[in-house]
Amino acid sequence: MTEEKQEVGTNLMRLTSPELVISPEEWPCTNDVLNRHKEIENLSTILTNVEAPLVLSINAPWGGGKTTFIRLWRHYLSKELGYESLYFNAWECDFSDDPLLPMLSTIGSWISDRNESGPCREAWEKAKKYAPGLLKSAAVAATKAATFGALDIEDGYEKLASEFLGEGVTGNLIDHFDVQQNSLSRFKELLSDVLETLPEKQNNLIIFVDELDRCKPTFAIETLERIKHLFNIERVVFVLSMNEEQLVNSFQGIYGANFDGKRYLKRFIDLDYSLRIPQPVEYIKSQLYRSDIISVVESKREGSSALSNAVDVFNLFQSRFNLQLRDINQLITRFRITVMGVPDTEGINVAIIISLLILREERLSLYEAFKADSTEVNRVLEFFLGQSIGELRLFPEKFERLAGCLIGVCEDDSEPELIDRLLKPWGDVMQKLSSKSFLRNPISRMHRIAQSGNGGFYGNMKEHIFERVELAYQISF
Repeated sequence: MTEEKQEVGTNLMRLTSPELVISPEEWPCTNDVLNRHKEIENLSTILTNVEAPLVLSINAPWGGGKTTFIRLWRHYLSKELGYESLYFNAWECDFSDDPLLPMLSTIGSWISDRNESGPCREAWEKAKKYAPGLLKSAAVAATKAATFGALDIEDGYEKLASEFLGEGVTGNLIDHFDVQQNSLSRFKELLSDVLETLPEKQNNLIIFVDELDRCKPTFAIETLERIKHLFNIERVVFVLSMNEEQLVNSFQGIYGANFDGKRYLKRFIDLDYSLRIPQPVEYIKSQLYRSDIISVVESKREGSSALSNAVDVFNLFQSRFNLQLRDINQLITRFRITVMGVPDTEGINVAIIISLLILREERLSLYEAFKADSTEVNRVLEFFLGQSIGELRLFPEKFERLAGCLIGVCEDDSEPELIDRLLKPWGDVMQKLSSKSFLRNPISRMHRIAQSGNGGFYGNMKEHIFERVELAYQISF
């Protein structure tokens, strides 16, 4: 039964991008199609030699590959340099009352994984005893409840924890503030002792903080404050992965539209690095040439060349409509959903599927008109070209296949001359062109493709393609 389930699972298509597979013994990584290795190697030279403390931000828009970049970076540090690093996903932990708790847990797990004993373990166990004096009151209460009151705090620090818990401790606020300050000072000293056990050639411990921009704004702010005040010690480097614009907008959501969120953010960051935005065709390939998509697409009739055609069409539309990474990502997800509904016995014409997805996204009224009447196809092609057929001055590379397929799919048994009628405006353009015009050959190829059949569809595929596109757009991301 287990083997059968595994076999079925191999034919499933993911709707979200899977994690990049990184070979433990490989650098650069074969699967790093965005060629991030040079950026990583150059940045590592800085981080491994800089005097800490330091906070570096890695800024990139949504879909820019920040998490994958960090995974590759940690792999490089480990394999090539023998460096140890920590990974903290802030978004996965923003249910916590205080980010310090999951951050301490991350450090504790690192020490446990090293099987450390002796000075490192001893220093860490002592450092943890000062945590209640550093936590927010709600977090202390939750911790104490979870441990049935068994917090292990050194003499003198029970006072502060009790005050947080409302147990009526005597003393004034200045005393309590002094206890906090002493807790912080002692915590830093002990953490520095832990860092003394790093590998001999490793100068700094690098802690990666990911998904900061996706957190609740209050949690993101508290994480930054914890890094600034608690971990501002020698030999600790933080790398913060974020979409700076999104994070700034979050701050303004709390403090108001006039709040200078960017300036506030800079208080916590020493160095900024903007991740190289991949070239669109590079990114499109990285999203399409995945094992799950390849297996599904190539299982369709005439699917062997579909992916290369899909790259061409997506690249064509990216250039025409200036699609950003987020736009490309969402369109490719909808493309996956549409392709999943195509039976293996039917043809899969990616040019038509992608065209309809783009048309619905960019000009809904024209999409509805084409859906109701396929003879509107030339208006659709003019929209894609950004110019009328009669005034044609340019013909984008490989546009002829797209145009020919869209006209070909309009084939109607009740009107045998329909394709010729739809091609007539293009033929009129051909007659006006000189024999040396570069437009003649692509238009001629477009004619041949349009007249060769119904756009590559078989069976009832043509009847249901709009239905499948609509399904893809009923799902929100």
